Amino acid sequence: MPSGLILIILGIIGVFYYTFQPHKNVSALKSDFKLSAKELFQQFDQNEISSNRKYIDKVIEVNGKVLDAKKTDTSANIQLATENEKGTINCSFILKKEEAFQLPLINSNIIIKGRCSGFLTDVNLVDCIIKQ
Repeated sequence: MPSGLILIILGIIGVFYYTFQPHKNVSALKSDFKLSAKELFQQFDQNEISSNRKYIDKVIEVNGKVLDAKKTDTSANIQLATENEKGTINCSFILKKEEAFQLPLINSNIIIKGRCSGFLTDVNLVDCIIKQ
């Protein structure tokens, strides 16, 4: 078989593996980092490349003040203030039907644990849980 075809097949297998991989529950995982929303955003804002290497796909506990919170039937999203008008920490939650999920109050202090998925205008955490 030509090597080009082998590479294409391996690429397709890789895409399926990452696409259909189940979400990992971060509640059972040890946090790799614990820091404030301000500190996390500041690090990405100052050096995105270095921060990507350090934080992408790591479990992070972030504490901060709730700027916004929204919920649908299957997901929730909480934004933490960073004291920087450029962006926030955007925390995404996947909700199960049987799960009772209470949105926190705006301006309340909270600790959220999630997996860092990168930086656009906000630092994004996915598969989040509320620690406090």
